[in-house]
Amino acid sequence: MHLDQQLFSNRNILILLCLITAALLTYQLFPSDTISEKRSPLNETSPVAKRTVRGDDRPARDKTSGDAPASMLNTRRSSFLESDGTASRMNDILLLRREIETAIEKKNSALLELLLRSLAARGAEAVPLLLELLQQHPQSHRFEYYLHELQDASMFPLFRHVYETSPHELVQRTMLRLMADNTNPEVVAFLEDLLEQSLPDSMTGMIIYALSTHKDQHAATVLLNLLDEPQAEESTWKIIDALIQTGDPRVKDTMFDLIRTSSNRQTLALALRGLSQTGDKTTVSQLISLLPVLKQHQLQHVLYGTIGELLGNKGITILMSLTDSDQAAELNHLGPQEILFLDETEIFDQVTRLLKTHQISDNFMLSQLVEYYRDSGKEEAGPLLRELYARRNTHLNRLDLIEAIGSIPSPDSVQFLESLLAQQNPEYIRWAAIEALQQNFGEQAFSALIREIQTGTPLAMAAYDAVAEIGGPGTRTILDSYQKGISISNIIPDSQAARIGLQPGDIIRSYNHQETTHAPELQQLVSSTSLLEPVEIEIERQGQMMTYVINGGSIGIYLQEILESCQ
Repeated sequence: MHLDQQLFSNRNILILLCLITAALLTYQLFPSDTISEKRSPLNETSPVAKRTVRGDDRPARDKTSGDAPASMLNTRRSSFLESDGTASRMNDILLLRREIETAIEKKNSALLELLLRSLAARGAEAVPLLLELLQQHPQSHRFEYYLHELQDASMFPLFRHVYETSPHELVQRTMLRLMADNTNPEVVAFLEDLLEQSLPDSMTGMIIYALSTHKDQHAATVLLNLLDEPQAEESTWKIIDALIQTGDPRVKDTMFDLIRTSSNRQTLALALRGLSQTGDKTTVSQLISLLPVLKQHQLQHVLYGTIGELLGNKGITILMSLTDSDQAAELNHLGPQEILFLDETEIFDQVTRLLKTHQISDNFMLSQLVEYYRDSGKEEAGPLLRELYARRNTHLNRLDLIEAIGSIPSPDSVQFLESLLAQQNPEYIRWAAIEALQQNFGEQAFSALIREIQTGTPLAMAAYDAVAEIGGPGTRTILDSYQKGISISNIIPDSQAARIGLQPGDIIRSYNHQETTHAPELQQLVSSTSLLEPVEIEIERQGQMMTYVINGGSIGIYLQEILESCQ
């Protein structure tokens, strides 16, 4: 009898342990979401109501990949688990993987983006999973984007391994693009070895591009040697473009040789572009000597642009281009060789004369003249620019004119921009005026910007940001009178926000007990929170404060910043 009682007691203890284990697992797998309404700090007499909502936040079933280099990724995972505290981080990443796969299955791109941001916030630990996801879904570019953001020189062996083992050309091309921005010194030698293999033209072109981003002598030498070999025209153009990007001093002589020997118009145009980036003022006379040859291919306009860039004066390019226009004769224009020897004052006077004649009907040429005026910064350019703005029969872009007028440092420019805010102008015109005032006039713009803030229009936020950007002692009073806030503009379907009942128009006051008034700040808080951690998010809805308890990680909302008066 005593033995039976002892067995019965042991059996009860085992059953009790099983029940405790099941309860712990249930709590881990099915966390509850609660929502409660708190008393508003603005109204201590408001009633307190509490209710609980369960959101279906169960993670999707884990799915393993077939294409990822399993040995590499498993080794990386094991190394994570060896250090203190990494087991919890690894669990976070595994939960994120399940959520990401669910978002992909449901084709919920907005939720997928938020989940990838949370994954990327884990830093280098996210790279193996991103590589695995990339191989499962080679058509997606978002995994490449976050790999690009997280990569460093130490990750080149991983990229090389994936390139060499993946059967997908799309994945291989992605690895080459990542290698293009990887600073590991072994990258160029690896790319050089790849060029010796028999590869499709698309892959060769990607390797050439990757070499162009490594601005060192070795990469330039590989490309120069490649240019000496027989190539299809399209491949030649890619090599020329890549050589230009390297910025190697040997490129200048190569470009001149191409202009003298090639009869292909595209090759000539690329060579001229290369000279504009690698040449200097001493090469201008050599370029002028090539004008007859380039006119045969109707490339003189490209030559004029190259000369203007080398001399650092866009006015020269504009005036030279007019020598070939239909109006050149009636405008009594100078020839290219004569324009080349004009000083800056003479060039400005020539442009002013052309704008005042009102004879130029080509809108592109007019916009180029206005851009030159804007860059000149001369106060005497202001009256003519304001006249052009008032002349509504022209087809000049009004935003370009506002930017040009704003660049002229004079009280008349400030007065003109203020007048744009005072009138019933379209919102895009007033926004351009705010931007021009902020960028060019500092404290002189305060009065106009403060009036715009006080109107409470949709542009009040832009004016507030402009005042804050200007800074100085005069800004504190106006900035203290208002505060920024974050409002929910939209809800992503099937997200946590949709399940627990967040609504557009809700103002977010705090996240995880931290007050936040800036959208980037809130996004950083969300990304740095564990998926295993319950989080309180406090919102204000129509003057009433409410608190929701959600899981960490993505919420599933679109945000907009708002401006609230403190008075």
